[in-house]
Amino acid sequence: MKKIILAGAIIAVFAMVTAPLGIAHINSVGTNNDLQIDPVSSEIATSQIDNLSKIAIVNIYSTDTDIKQIVEDISPNEILAIDSSTLSEFSINEGATVKEALYNGIPLVISGDSTSLMTIKGMSLVMNENADATAVYCDPVTKVIYYLSVESENNAEEIATEWIQSKMNETSGLSADSYGDVVVSEGWRYCQDTTKLNVSTVYEKLGEGNGKKFYAVKYGLQSVPTTDYRTADMTISCDVKHLNSIQDLISYAPTTTSGTSSVSVSLSLSASDSGVSGGVSKSWGYSVQDVMVNDRSDLSTDHFETFHDIDEDKNIGTVTYMINPGMLVSVSAGSQYYSEDNYQITQRIPYNHTWVWDPYYSYPVFDMSLRVLLDA
Repeated sequence: MKKIILAGAIIAVFAMVTAPLGIAHINSVGTNNDLQIDPVSSEIATSQIDNLSKIAIVNIYSTDTDIKQIVEDISPNEILAIDSSTLSEFSINEGATVKEALYNGIPLVISGDSTSLMTIKGMSLVMNENADATAVYCDPVTKVIYYLSVESENNAEEIATEWIQSKMNETSGLSADSYGDVVVSEGWRYCQDTTKLNVSTVYEKLGEGNGKKFYAVKYGLQSVPTTDYRTADMTISCDVKHLNSIQDLISYAPTTTSGTSSVSVSLSLSASDSGVSGGVSKSWGYSVQDVMVNDRSDLSTDHFETFHDIDEDKNIGTVTYMINPGMLVSVSAGSQYYSEDNYQITQRIPYNHTWVWDPYYSYPVFDMSLRVLLDA
């Protein structure tokens, strides 16, 4: 059983049963538009949500003592949920308290723009200013940090909460020596009725040497088209120096391909070039059957961009498909890697063909941008 504690202007505790938990939208102190509950400071009010869970609401105040006390009172079967506007006003001490809770295995759900996570210092972050909800879970056993960014007009907080439940019960096979060494960035965007855009990217610290830290980035972008819609193109890009001028794009893969069914991604740097004993390396592969990879990167400007042109008339255009390009980057040892990763899917959808000059298809574009700060 999982509980959720909502720290905004007020706090809510959800006592879960076996069904998925819903998060109430709490807009101001003393009111809840979804549940019509008037919280009080000395008592806990309760209400049933679709007979699935129970919610209790109590007033809090934005002071160091209050936030610290709330976190100290959280048990291992509870979730901390904070509205983005409240989180953005947290002091350094309050942010440190939330970080401590996360590192102790307490999950976090943020409602709204997750750039408010910047108030949590000294922690690796994944942020999305367009998010409707964001979930964060730091696995206390494997030391892997997981993020999910949800862009959905409906039930974003519920989606994030269900993701936390599944993430806490799964075995990913990933592990790290300390928090920040491995960060998993997931993103789900529900694109009208045409497709779903999914992100699943892994950032892994490979070592330090010659005054630099080295990270492998294994990108994951998945298109899930619905009936009658087809995936036409998929693009991932990153201007490595855009947010931090003292970081570099060292290598990437794949490059341009044509007529091949699979590609390998091999990222490496020798011991002499990296200053890391044994060097640094990471490799994997993925299918590009009926897909042409177009390399649009430029090492001279530290720009990474890969464009996957999918043959939408083949089966690959109608089914779920994921691409996994990657890059090796470095940042000065005394700094933090900070970048913005851009994910884009182009769909082919039937056009309402009325006139002879009308096209038969239209090509809407759906995207997601995630800012990543690696502090390890």
